[in-house]
Amino acid sequence: MKQNLPSILISLLLAMGAWIFITLSGDFYITSKIPVVYSNLPPNLIVDHSLPREIEVKLKGQGWKFISFHFNSDKKFTIPVSKDSINSGVYLANLLDENSWLSSDFGIIDIQPPYLSIKTEKVEITQRNVVPELALQFEQGFGLADKIKVLPASVRVRGSAKIVSEIRQIKTVKTTLNGLKEKMVFEVNLEGIKGVEIYPQKVTLEIDVQKIADREIEGVKITVLDKPEGREVVLVPDEVTVVIRGGIERIGLIKPDEVKALLNYNEMIRDSSGTTVPNIVLPDNVSFVDVKPARIRYIIKQY
Repeated sequence: MKQNLPSILISLLLAMGAWIFITLSGDFYITSKIPVVYSNLPPNLIVDHSLPREIEVKLKGQGWKFISFHFNSDKKFTIPVSKDSINSGVYLANLLDENSWLSSDFGIIDIQPPYLSIKTEKVEITQRNVVPELALQFEQGFGLADKIKVLPASVRVRGSAKIVSEIRQIKTVKTTLNGLKEKMVFEVNLEGIKGVEIYPQKVTLEIDVQKIADREIEGVKITVLDKPEGREVVLVPDEVTVVIRGGIERIGLIKPDEVKALLNYNEMIRDSSGTTVPNIVLPDNVSFVDVKPARIRYIIKQY
């Protein structure tokens, strides 16, 4: 029995191959959705966004043909847009010569929709900024050290003037990142919009993740805003120490003149206490922790 096992296996394989060949040589029927391409359009026109971007076709053919059809990623049904068809229509069954790749291999049993009313709109091409859609979760003690960089920051948008005018920004596909503790650079797809071409369809995001730390910035000069002529404001002290928090590399590069301590003259004269709290303005992606001293004494002199 063991000696005959190879012969038995070969016989089974040959029999199975013959059965598959005979079966796939017969006729099959399938219904498939095929993407539509509208051709011959002048550069300043685009088909109305309500027209279908795919059609449903019922086909008859040999099984072998359907196998290659299934794996054909380039299959498209071309609909030429002529002067005669604009603002009128076309029967798709009359377009089989333009789609000989389909009609030469299969019998066309049915096409849905059978008829299309061709309408066109003026095309608009513009740039729109990209907005990252991210859900970020950091390792303990880490955080975002700088603004997320998007490359390119804007993308080309092409479509009907009506649709494009309503688009304010292009979003990335929502992406969740967990356990972040170091800088990341990666590509992400953009969300598609029906009836609109977006190029490129991917952008690169750069996320600067650093260890979060605190730093004291000493010698920050206080500035009084809206001080009228003929008035002198004496501050005690006239500078403060500001405690900030952020990425350890980011806050290490910050200079005292990048941190602002502001007082508003009009608010000071409405306050009879003689002390006030400075408003601290920080660079992006840096958070405020404390200011020392917390209150500033002042004297207003007239001359």
